[in-house]
Amino acid sequence: MRQTVKGLFIIAAVLALVACTTVGAAAAPLLVVNPGFEAVNLDDSQAIFTIAGWTNVGDSGTFDPDAAAFASGAPEGENVAFASHGGPTISQILASIAEANTLYTLTMLVGNRLDADFGGYQTELWAGGMLLAQDNGSQSPADGQFLLSTVQYFVANGDAAAGTALEIRFRSLGWQTVFDDVHLDATERVPEPASFGLLGLGLAAAVRRMRR
Repeated sequence: MRQTVKGLFIIAAVLALVACTTVGAAAAPLLVVNPGFEAVNLDDSQAIFTIAGWTNVGDSGTFDPDAAAFASGAPEGENVAFASHGGPTISQILASIAEANTLYTLTMLVGNRLDADFGGYQTELWAGGMLLAQDNGSQSPADGQFLLSTVQYFVANGDAAAGTALEIRFRSLGWQTVFDDVHLDATERVPEPASFGLLGLGLAAAVRRMRR
């Protein structure tokens, strides 16, 4: 009986060690150029059709919203990015590449202007020209409000995206949507190989003890 209890204790200890190794990795922010669209100083209600550090097409750009658009202004800094008339894409290819065994979390604020109709949006995470994951308008902010859009994708071993450059894309699906405060975090999710070896040795020792 004592040997059985001791064997079970060893199993529990080894599993706890592996769990700690797995959960121990913290989310690491990746570099996004001009994530809050603050690179250019604008006057209230001024808009320009460029976004520093980003590639944008069509009716899209940088905007410093006044009280007519958002009573409290931009949620982060002074500026937001805007996209209008359904379709214009704002994108940025990052210097970071997609790593295997890593969870990527893309977040950004999506806003609905007081003085314009909200037509929806898409926020997307790409790598190597492949769409990994997308938020296809899951958030519906009230007039004059912002809500958080979140996109997640886990790059597993053997994933075609591994080793390719990460890319962020977003667009409006209607008359106009505004965006702010873009972040991309990476979290390693897999135990180190040494932990698997330790798990095997520990379980084998426990089984031998219980058999005796």
